[in-house]
Amino acid sequence: MSLRPTLLLVACLGAVPIPAQDLIALNFAGEVFALDSTTGQGVRLGSTGAVGHNSLVKMLNTSLFTTSNSGTAAAPVFHLEEVDRQSGALTRRFTNILRDLRGLAGGRFGQFFAIVDGGRLGDDQFARISTTDGSVTLLAGMGMRGVQALTRDETVTNADVFFAWDLTAGLVRVTAAGAVTDVNPQIGATAPIQFLTMHEGRLLGGQHELYSLDPVTGATTLIGSGGYSDLRGCETRNGVYTTYGRSCAGARGSSALTFTGVVQIGQSLNIATRNHAPNAPAVLLFGLSRTRLGSLALPFTVDPLLGTVGCDLLVSMDVTGAASTDASGALSFRFTMTPIDLNVQTFHLQMGVLEPVPGSLSLSNGVSVRTGR
Repeated sequence: MSLRPTLLLVACLGAVPIPAQDLIALNFAGEVFALDSTTGQGVRLGSTGAVGHNSLVKMLNTSLFTTSNSGTAAAPVFHLEEVDRQSGALTRRFTNILRDLRGLAGGRFGQFFAIVDGGRLGDDQFARISTTDGSVTLLAGMGMRGVQALTRDETVTNADVFFAWDLTAGLVRVTAAGAVTDVNPQIGATAPIQFLTMHEGRLLGGQHELYSLDPVTGATTLIGSGGYSDLRGCETRNGVYTTYGRSCAGARGSSALTFTGVVQIGQSLNIATRNHAPNAPAVLLFGLSRTRLGSLALPFTVDPLLGTVGCDLLVSMDVTGAASTDASGALSFRFTMTPIDLNVQTFHLQMGVLEPVPGSLSLSNGVSVRTGR
C-alpha cells in the first residue's frame, strides 16, 4: 500500500518527538517543561537563562513569545522575548517595555493582546502589543486586580474573543475592546491558575497542576501533575505525537497501534500493529478530527452496531487505505514526512482489521500527530 495520497495532506517543519508531551510551558524561575495534556505530567527540557516569565503566547502557529524581568523588585526591567519552540532558549526582541505583563494571547498579524498588571492600587489593564516595535497600547481597565492569565478563544473565528483568569472571580471572557464578563458569577477561583491555553478545542490552565476548564460554567477539573511547579505560560508544542483511546483485541491479543520516528521533513515515520489473524484485510483510517465525523461525536463505540467488544471509532476517516496483515499477523507502514500543506497542523490515525473476533473487526487505539512549525 502507498500512503502518498495521505501524505499530500500533511506537513511538518522540524521537531524531535517526545510521545504524548504535547504542551510546552515555562515557569517563573526560567525552567522549560514539556507536558502531557492528557495526564498533566511533565519533564524538564532545560532553562531559558532568564527569570520572571509570566506568560507565553504562540503567534501564527510559529513564534513563541514570553516576558522576562532583569531588574529588582524595587526597580523591575521588563523585556519581550522570543522562545525557541523546542529548547526554550530566548532571543530578546524588545527591552524595557515598561509594563508588567501577566498574560499574552494571539491576535491579528503583527500584534497580540496582554494583561497589564495594575499594581497594588490600580485595576489591571487590557492591552495590545505590536510585534514590530514592542509598543504597548492600553485599551481598557478590566475592573479587576488579580487577572493572571489570558488566552484566545479559538472556537470563535470571526472576532477577537478571549478567556482570562482572575484570582477572585475565576474564569472571565474578554472582548477585543477589553469588556469583561464573568463566565459564572456563582463560582469564583476554584483552582490555582496562572496560565490558560486552548489546546485541540480544550481550555486548559494551571500552575502546579494541569486543569481542564469548562468555558460555560467556569468549573475546573484536575487532570494531573508532576515534574514541574509554578508554571506561568503554556502553549501547544508542535512536532510531537500522542497515542489515545483504547484498542479492542485482535485474533491473537492486543491490537495496539504504535508510532515511532521523527516528525520532521525528510524523516521516516513508522506505524505498526500486531497480534492479528494472518493475511487478514485491513484499513488505515486517516482523519483531520478526533472529535467529529460529520454529526457523529467521537469516540464512538461500535459494539452495539457490530457486535464487537470494546471497539471505538476514533478518527474522522477523511482518507482510508487498504492493506493486509502478513503471515505473522503483523502490519506496518513506513513513510516520509513531506512539506506539502502547511495549513494541516494535526492528523490522526487508526487501524481496523477484519478477522475472526467478535463482530469480525478489531480497531486499534488512535495516534495523533501534531505537525507544523
